[in-house]
Amino acid sequence: MPIFESRQAGPFSILIFKSCMLYIGQMRFAIATLVLFSALIGVACPRPEPPKNAPNIDFDKLHQPLDILLKRYVRDGLVDYSAWKNNPADVQALENYLLSLADIYPDNIDSYGDRKAFWANAYNAWGIKLVLDRYPIKSVLFDENTNNDPRLKDFMGGPDRKIGTVVVSLDDIEERADTRTNPMLHFVLAKPAMGAPDMPNYAYNGKEFNNQIDSAVRKLLASERKGMRFDLPDSKVYLSEIFKQYRLEFGDDLAGFLKRYISPERQAILDSINKNQLNFDYIPFDWRLNDTKQQGAGTGGQGSGTRR
Repeated sequence: MPIFESRQAGPFSILIFKSCMLYIGQMRFAIATLVLFSALIGVACPRPEPPKNAPNIDFDKLHQPLDILLKRYVRDGLVDYSAWKNNPADVQALENYLLSLADIYPDNIDSYGDRKAFWANAYNAWGIKLVLDRYPIKSVLFDENTNNDPRLKDFMGGPDRKIGTVVVSLDDIEERADTRTNPMLHFVLAKPAMGAPDMPNYAYNGKEFNNQIDSAVRKLLASERKGMRFDLPDSKVYLSEIFKQYRLEFGDDLAGFLKRYISPERQAILDSINKNQLNFDYIPFDWRLNDTKQQGAGTGGQGSGTRR
């Protein structure tokens, strides 16, 4: 008998053949439909513009609109929210500045100063815009009994907008600025509150950023009201709550850190306290709005701030 014997196909074989042909036809139709759909999507939904390449950006020019606005509305570390609110063009100018930050990759900024200045300016500008959107208010801290405006709920951690290609709140920006690796950055992030570091009347820039940080630290510590004061009878130094909240970030020698940024007179006072008796305590944070209407309660006295 031949190895391959010709036989007539039975009904079962014919059924299998027809099923295979039907399946192949269906697959061809599905593939053609998928190709057509993909083509239509490509036409109807073009790819978005890629985010701006950070190395090609003129950062001085980028932050110039904010610099102009801060010079116009900030005095002695406080913001004239009323005048700003009453100038719609300048409110829109601030919004336009924030929009200009939306599609920039901060992580691709080569310069450390430019990268940190980007986040510091974003933080301060976004905080001001949040206040202007809610003004008049007395504080950004929500309280059921004394300040229960629902627009203030989760003010620091809730309202989000796109900055640096990501959607962030004020708390998120503080985290992205990476204060853990450089605690000095806490002094340039000006919460909209009287207890926070002064709002600068200029935008931060990479070339001068280190000097601008030093200036911010010195200003805060020079304030008896919110930065630093002495209580010699109790061998105690009262400090901004920044040092309480982020105590570990400032290392073991807090006294040594302070002496780098205070006047010689205050250094001598600090040195006069027995190291074994020296205690640090903290000034309660003042959540009142950093408004020029609070003028007189701003930076505070510039003396030694000492109880003898």
